[in-house]
Amino acid sequence: ELHSVQEQLTAERLRCSELE
Repeated sequence: ELHSVQEQLTAERLRCSELE
């Protein structure tokens, strides 16, 4: 479960980076 949450956070960070 924790791993899934970390993966989601990473995906969100990557999205933010793309927007930048």
